[in-house]
Amino acid sequence: MTHYDTWFDTGAGRLGYFDALTRFTVPIGLHGWPVATLPIARDPNGLPIDAQFVGRPGGEQALLALCAKLESRLSWRAAG
Repeated sequence: MTHYDTWFDTGAGRLGYFDALTRFTVPIGLHGWPVATLPIARDPNGLPIDAQFVGRPGGEQALLALCAKLESRLSWRAAG
């Protein structure tokens, strides 16, 4: 079994692994807007909680600068 065989129950149905990870990023990416996702915290079970940031078309540098600042200031740390 691989992670591609994993299903997520959304309460409104089941989503496959790839669909669960890309259902919000693909429409934005198809429009040419840069997207970045950062882990910002952990839930009570220790799983990461992410935030997705979207820049304006051609705004990759500004988006990456924002993410670098946030990453340096947030207290989230990798498990280990």
